[in-house]
Amino acid sequence: MGRRARQAGVAALLGSVLLASGAASAQSFPFTADATYYGPIDGGNCSFGVIESAVSPFLKIAAVGTPLYANSAPCGRFIEIDTSGATCAAPPCDFTGNRVVVMISDQLPSASPNLDLSELAFAQIANIDEGLLLNVRWRYVPGDHVGNIELHNTIGINPHFVHFVLQKHNLGITQVTVRDAVDPTWHAAVRDSANQWSVSTGQEFQPPLSVRITDIDGRVVTATDAVNSIAPSAVFDLGVQLNPPVAIPIGPLPGPVAALFLAILGSFRLCWRKHGRAIPSAALLH
Repeated sequence: MGRRARQAGVAALLGSVLLASGAASAQSFPFTADATYYGPIDGGNCSFGVIESAVSPFLKIAAVGTPLYANSAPCGRFIEIDTSGATCAAPPCDFTGNRVVVMISDQLPSASPNLDLSELAFAQIANIDEGLLLNVRWRYVPGDHVGNIELHNTIGINPHFVHFVLQKHNLGITQVTVRDAVDPTWHAAVRDSANQWSVSTGQEFQPPLSVRITDIDGRVVTATDAVNSIAPSAVFDLGVQLNPPVAIPIGPLPGPVAALFLAILGSFRLCWRKHGRAIPSAALLH
């Protein structure tokens, strides 16, 4: 076996190990909550208005308890809910065995970090007659909006006070800045408890406005000259989207995967020694 062939073999096998590790770590659901359902679901605290049925989130939404809502910070984020290990108020429980992905669109007035689902979402994981599910597991996941982020001007907008809601973003948003056509300065917007962003500088804003959005992982997208009016209720396609990077997920190696990794590593080090050269572990790991 030539040197390049051996290196290619190492890379391929290590890649398989890392893929297996990533798949295993991706299965983790770090959060638990009790889940109920409610309706009607339109007009929630996140200011998204009417929840759409023909496109994402397909009427599958969640209101989250006040500790999770955190002044609207998770509005528009998606979570996946799993009932493995969950129970119900009156066992035996009638679970479907399925998971469901929902978008956070409202606040549940609760001191506990619980989830209040739309009826359609609840029915995907359990018989609707259960009413209350205890200790469901959940995690944040990327959204599945197909198009771009939308900016919706709100009723209170005026030339001195830019006020809007961002919708249809696939990742959580942590920061928004705005600049107008005259002043090159980026001005930080402030998000209120209704998920509405506002910015005021004491000067009139001159359209078109540019918007810079930072996601939960610090990635930034910029919509240049995308907002050409400050008319109330106007809606703009920003031409950008927040999506997770395409990469192989690498997490802590679980026991079986770690054992496989060590076995592969040992075999290749033995093979290299037989051919008159040794390779240190560090060389394979970096």
